[in-house]
Amino acid sequence: MAIEKSTNKLGKRVRLIFGTCLHIRDKGLLIGMANYFNALNPVFNNLESIGKEANVHSSEKYNTGSLQIKNNFDIENKVIPFFDKYPILGIKSLDFADFKKAAELVKNKEHLTAEGLSKIIQIAEGMNLSRNLNSAR
Repeated sequence: MAIEKSTNKLGKRVRLIFGTCLHIRDKGLLIGMANYFNALNPVFNNLESIGKEANVHSSEKYNTGSLQIKNNFDIENKVIPFFDKYPILGIKSLDFADFKKAAELVKNKEHLTAEGLSKIIQIAEGMNLSRNLNSAR
């Protein structure tokens, strides 16, 4: 789970991304996840990038496969409810809680205001590898 920050002609913007990266031997699981969330076109070849809002791809060089879902509707209505029902365990649960907060701000269109955008950027800066584990306890 990530929040991508970027700048365009109109200013700063954020984008929610649900993603997971696994060993390439688990590509079947990635395909199954994509099918479960029904986020991809039903036909794709050998884990190549598909579509604009979601993709599954692999790297032979690094022996990895990854799934990314970037569509806000799919994140809000499929991914988040799934992980609410089947909770993530461990430190990643904190990232999921932050991801949900950001998704709620996006859902309420608060990312279109300077204050809301600032909140989302602050959430993003404390997620994943940037998380301060001492404050998480």
